[in-house]
Amino acid sequence: MLEPFYAKTPLVAGAHHVLDRVWKAADPQVQKMYGIDFIQGIRKRSEQLYNRSMPSKWVVDAAVAAIRKKSGAQRARILVGFWWVSTLIRLQEMLPSFMVDSVTKWAMKRVGTWPRDPFLLKEEKSD
Repeated sequence: MLEPFYAKTPLVAGAHHVLDRVWKAADPQVQKMYGIDFIQGIRKRSEQLYNRSMPSKWVVDAAVAAIRKKSGAQRARILVGFWWVSTLIRLQEMLPSFMVDSVTKWAMKRVGTWPRDPFLLKEEKSD
């Protein structure tokens, strides 16, 4: 099983177009919950992610190398990407989920990709 990090592909390159389309189609209540800063932060991160993505050739090379091994792939799971990606994934798998969730929330707030008011969707609508 190959698990690649983000690669420079048309899918990753066009992610911000899909994001814009989904945002425009979103319910006004959802847009209010997340706020304009959220969508701008996500758009910025999407562009940065593409710029920091690995070459797509790395995934192809990893697949070919696994197939060509006479005894088969040595591991059932092959993480493809920069060295820190596999380190981060392994760390997340070892830590308790509440710690991973806390760090993820902190990071999302720090870069502006956390909902402005995540509790707005839970409000009762009055008729």
